[in-house]
Amino acid sequence: MIKENYESIERRVCEACARAGRKRESVTVIGVSKLHPAEAIREAYKTTPLRAFGENYVQEFCAKRDALVDLDVEWHFIGHLQRNKVRALLAKRPTLIHTVDSIELTDTLERIMSEDRPEEVQDVLIEVRHGDEDTAKTGCYPNQLEELSEHIARQRHLKLRGLMLIPPIEADPAQTRHWFKDIFRFAAWMNDRNDMSVLSYGMSSDFEIAIEEGATHVRIGTAIFGERHVNES
Repeated sequence: MIKENYESIERRVCEACARAGRKRESVTVIGVSKLHPAEAIREAYKTTPLRAFGENYVQEFCAKRDALVDLDVEWHFIGHLQRNKVRALLAKRPTLIHTVDSIELTDTLERIMSEDRPEEVQDVLIEVRHGDEDTAKTGCYPNQLEELSEHIARQRHLKLRGLMLIPPIEADPAQTRHWFKDIFRFAAWMNDRNDMSVLSYGMSSDFEIAIEEGATHVRIGTAIFGERHVNES
């Protein structure tokens, strides 16, 4: 089922890229296996070209990283990161952390990197809050982007690669388009000061729209791995 699901996603990604006048290789599909077993990732790795995988919870990230140490994949952390869990996450060397949203978290990441991985640099994205106070509990407000990006740029062990967004849940996925347009504009504005080459937005319900609006990384879970099993968390 994973193989068939991925083939359907791949076809839709290609079609979205064609509509947007983009090359297929400009988009990375991240398979989000939250609450699915590690063996689901192994199956995806064996049966599809998928090589980037994302997790939302630090404990689950670490467990799957250990269980799949033999696989040569990109590991993305895409969930809210609490400062008391930074050391555990960094110990597993994520390829990219998508959810840096405060100066305090930045400082914790920098301190632990300097202590535990002093010769390395960790790539990060700023998570942007979409502005809906009722649903957006994490993320950096747009008017704080400049301050946070400049703070990250001053760190020796962190490299800002771009922006990440989780838009509000909409009944009609097309309603998310304006959020994607906004984040694309933010990135273009910030590119004057930073190399903002990564734009992480778009999930199972709206990834085609996200690709049309400039996403370089789309985070797809259910459409690849199926419905999540909460009792496995």
